[in-house]
Amino acid sequence: MGIKRNIGKDIDILEYIKLNTKQVKKNSIGMIIPHKYARIVLEKDSYIMCKNRLDIGKKRNVKTHQETCITMKRSARIICNGRMEIYTGCDIWIGEGATLKLGTGYFNNGVQVVCFKSIRMGNNVIVGPNVVIRDSDAHHLDYSEHKMTKRVVIEDDVWIGCGAMILKGVTIGKGSVVSAGAVVTKDVPPHSLVGGIPVKVIRENIKWGD
Repeated sequence: MGIKRNIGKDIDILEYIKLNTKQVKKNSIGMIIPHKYARIVLEKDSYIMCKNRLDIGKKRNVKTHQETCITMKRSARIICNGRMEIYTGCDIWIGEGATLKLGTGYFNNGVQVVCFKSIRMGNNVIVGPNVVIRDSDAHHLDYSEHKMTKRVVIEDDVWIGCGAMILKGVTIGKGSVVSAGAVVTKDVPPHSLVGGIPVKVIRENIKWGD
């Protein structure tokens, strides 16, 4: 009862205890909070390092029963440096030896993250519903210049609109906004509004807030 009073009612207590052991948290000082519909699979030597609080499967709509699934292959890592919330219906897959780094912010419902090597996100990052973020094509193409996997970096104060796709090898600069439905295949300059397929800069020197 004490655990529920401190962290909320909609908590999977057995999963909470498992995820907050030293073997999983790996020298963490924060809390990992799995909500009722969170499903977390950790293969050998994978771990979550949390320095503040990581909510997994948190509800925005009290009527939803969508699962949030996190799959971590062998030696995969999640490093959460700030307060982060992952809402219901998200699907996060982290490949063998890959690292997903999170700052502060949230993933709205239905976000998909596919990390084959490295995805790094800064602070105050808002990811809208049904966004896709991936650092790999997942399949090789038969030409010499092709690289299947390239790191993705999302800097501080970025807002990604619903249904956008963030593809391999891009950096989204600080303070930028990615419009709904956009497909990002190249770097986004800081403080820019981008949109389209593929994206182009719509406006520069923008500021945004809640």
